[in-house]
Amino acid sequence: MPSPDSEIRERLRLELEQARAVFQDLVAAFSQQGWDAPSQNPNWTNGQLLFHIAFAFMLVPPLCRLMRLFGHVSRNWSRRFAAVLNASTPVFNRINALGPRLAARHYRGEALSRKYDRVYAAIRKQLDLIGDDEWTRGMHYPVRWDPRFGEYVTFAELFRYPTVHFEHHRGQLRVA
Repeated sequence: MPSPDSEIRERLRLELEQARAVFQDLVAAFSQQGWDAPSQNPNWTNGQLLFHIAFAFMLVPPLCRLMRLFGHVSRNWSRRFAAVLNASTPVFNRINALGPRLAARHYRGEALSRKYDRVYAAIRKQLDLIGDDEWTRGMHYPVRWDPRFGEYVTFAELFRYPTVHFEHHRGQLRVA
């Protein structure tokens, strides 16, 4: 009988693989004209929104490394770090708004698909490195950056985050 920890890992693998398949299908569905067309999110075109979605996946590997670091020190350290990040929310919001506008020029279609697959492989590698006793470890997170995160984020929640974020934005794409 599988342990609850291995069930968590398998559920996350399945969610990540399903998201990868849907993401790749979406990227392939857009022509160059559709890529540059406005999405249903008034801030971005379809291509910019796709990069924004992919960027949430790109954050997982470095956040895993941070969580491992903060998992070995007092929670007060990550609480202080989260407070600093919360204070930097205006800067984060600017980067979060401008980053996809600039990156979507470079990561178009197949280039974004390849980048996503590299990130997906890195996430899967990180997922396999999580020990069965680590799923509830985590760190404090800047809650002002994204309401989908709680004040304290575990490894299990971190690996779920990009798929939840993806589902939030997926309906904002305008596929012709």
